[in-house]
Amino acid sequence: SRSRDRPRRGEVSSEVMSLETSEIAYLLGRNGSTKQRLANFSGARLEIDPREEGGRIEVIGTQEERELARLCVDITLQQRNNGRVQVDIEK
Repeated sequence: SRSRDRPRRGEVSSEVMSLETSEIAYLLGRNGSTKQRLANFSGARLEIDPREEGGRIEVIGTQEERELARLCVDITLQQRNNGRVQVDIEK
């Protein structure tokens, strides 16, 4: 039996990612450009409120869109930190 609170594949749902404030600023980019690129690539909607304490991103989309958005965020932050990108495709 399927759990009622777990969205089925293809259904739109949301999840929250917690990040450092500096990471949020980097993901926003100048005039929101980085955020827009990530959203366009993944298909997910990224809600970021830079005024909110603690650095939270709400990722809204299908399961596949949210997974791709998380991967894009991880890769983008890795590029910021050291220029080397490691991708774990098994996740």
